[in-house]
Amino acid sequence: MRHFLQSSAWEAFQQSLDKARQVVERSGEGWQYRGIIEHGRGNTRLYVPYGPDANTAEHLVEALHDVAKMGRQYNVDFVRIEPRTATAEQLQQMGFRKVKSLQPDRTIINDVTISHDEILKKAKQSVRYTWRKNQKAGVEFRTSYDSADIEIFLDMIHDVAKRTGMRPHNDEYFRSMARVLFPTRSAGMMYALYEDRPVASLIFFSDGTTMSYAHAASYTTARSLSPATALVVAALFYAHDTGHSQFDLYGIAPADAGKDHPWSGFTHFKKSFGGTPVDYVGTWEKPLHPLRYRIYRLYLWLLQQWRS
Repeated sequence: MRHFLQSSAWEAFQQSLDKARQVVERSGEGWQYRGIIEHGRGNTRLYVPYGPDANTAEHLVEALHDVAKMGRQYNVDFVRIEPRTATAEQLQQMGFRKVKSLQPDRTIINDVTISHDEILKKAKQSVRYTWRKNQKAGVEFRTSYDSADIEIFLDMIHDVAKRTGMRPHNDEYFRSMARVLFPTRSAGMMYALYEDRPVASLIFFSDGTTMSYAHAASYTTARSLSPATALVVAALFYAHDTGHSQFDLYGIAPADAGKDHPWSGFTHFKKSFGGTPVDYVGTWEKPLHPLRYRIYRLYLWLLQQWRS
């Protein structure tokens, strides 16, 4: 099953951000992928986010050969892949090396083919309590595919940034996402209303089978109700009601991560809804111009030393 980042909808969104962006779309018997030609500081690369997809190990080999072939055709310095069906041994044998991951190596998948009661039963007691608390307080949950409603989310994410110091994508990134993806229902927004005012929101992606939790924000003033927790429950219910089979909470810390890991807080939050952790092999690169690639990796190392 293709990840949303391998979809035509995501491709359309990416090209809305940069009309000159080159997209490489390839397929063969048992394999397929979409890649983006990226230009970094002193390097070019073909990046295949959460791909390629392949039915068998043999099909994966064919796909990886094709990725390298297309990389050479576009004269990039290296190719970067994130196959979800590969093993480290397979990739190493084909000349790929593990690098720091761009997309999360681990996620949580919730089964939403079950009933609302069963979805809630799988969640932790604290989540069930918060859901009932929000219901008793009269919190309402809305789903919107109106691109103008992205302003609700933007106001909240600004509040989160002010509170935590985080640096979200710029406003135009989210506005473009809404303009391109909301009308086709490839993405949408859910928000919680308390006393007729929005208090929490989330943006989700959808391919019709998997609904993915993408971005979320809530106001500091409503934290006593924990509407962000109740909103995820509402999203799980909505995924069930709209015929999805699974809900991807999209990214948690590694299994061996300690409490000091920067993702520790939201990992605890996402695990509270009762889903199943799923591990991926991570991000791998293969140099096509070895000297230029070594210079690029040296630059990254020097940059890391300077920042530390």
